[in-house]
Amino acid sequence: AKTLTLPRDDARWVDFRLADTLWRSESATPSADTTKMEAASEVLNAFISETKRVEDRDRVWAEANESLGDFYWIRRDYRNSGAAWPFYRNALDWWAGTADIEMARSRYLRMVWRMSEPPNAQPYERYGYYGGYLEIDVLENALRIAQTDNDRARAHFLIAVTSSMSGDWNQAERAPESFETAIAPGKSVRWYDDALFRYAEFLANQGRAIYGEDGSWRRVRDLNKALELYQRIVTEFAVGESQYVDNAKAAIANITKPTVSVAVPNVFLPGSEIAYTIAWRNVTRIDVAIYRIDLTKDPVFATDQNDASTWADRFDPAGRKPVATAVRETGDTGEHEPGSAEVRVVERLDIGAYIIEARSDTTVDRDLLLITDTALVVKTSGRKALVYACNAIDGSPIEPGSRQDGGSP
Repeated sequence: AKTLTLPRDDARWVDFRLADTLWRSESATPSADTTKMEAASEVLNAFISETKRVEDRDRVWAEANESLGDFYWIRRDYRNSGAAWPFYRNALDWWAGTADIEMARSRYLRMVWRMSEPPNAQPYERYGYYGGYLEIDVLENALRIAQTDNDRARAHFLIAVTSSMSGDWNQAERAPESFETAIAPGKSVRWYDDALFRYAEFLANQGRAIYGEDGSWRRVRDLNKALELYQRIVTEFAVGESQYVDNAKAAIANITKPTVSVAVPNVFLPGSEIAYTIAWRNVTRIDVAIYRIDLTKDPVFATDQNDASTWADRFDPAGRKPVATAVRETGDTGEHEPGSAEVRVVERLDIGAYIIEARSDTTVDRDLLLITDTALVVKTSGRKALVYACNAIDGSPIEPGSRQDGGSP
């Protein structure tokens, strides 16, 4: 066709098709000739740059823009949404204004779906994972022209995810409604499990955008609703039917599992106020006990290198009397929300080492609490290290046997 004498419009079409098929055929091979692909892109760019007036933009101009969008978006081992988007936007706007409604519908939707999920996407890649989120007006156009349940559910799903990630509070507020519409058709649409999982993640991690009476926005998580959505995935899909089954099971366990943790933020000087932090989820009461220990005798270290637990986890308080105890009523409401609090120790504790234990009906956690007037100062250089014991306040050396508690440093 290139060798024929053709009218200008036909000749432009042939030149476009040669450039378009050249880069596509080259990129489909493992050893692509990049010089040929770049030459093809120059021809396509020329079609765009030579069209100065808006009224002169014809189908070849639109096709060249779409081709360059694909050039930057779907090539083997190359994905650049920022470079592709301006070309796709030009092509979308052109098709939105053409009189051939059915052709325009097909081409517009085809581009939107391709931008949201490139043909070489991996199973673990999700919308937003491999490129930027699409502009809301484009997705709303796709929703307006979609005619099948699957396409409408897909458009609602993309709008929901894009809204949920938006920094615009008004846009974020509409995410739950869009998610609900996306999952309404059930398993009859391809995007059902994607919508269920992303909706659950949104409610569990970010939460609904709520406009308060004081005129400010805030996020409110809904873990019970998220749990319901995760459970729908597990009950409605067998392993292998959806890539989200295992992740949903893990999320359910994370939301519902009773947990308690205790953490001591630092080492304390004698006479100072001693505090620790406790955190919880799905428990109503925490019993705290502090036991004095001997660090030269009590720690039992793991012999198995694969055992990642600490010696404090293996501490056995049986037969020991705690030097301090406390009870924390968490006020848990069954909403699966985590809680935490800083707690101060009322009892006076002497210099020494202690294990602080936080326990509920089903779980326990421990941490080391140290109260000392002694510090170790370490100076290193090359292959040597100088280590000495000193007073934690003024740095004066501590001689063996001079400790206030009678012990050796």
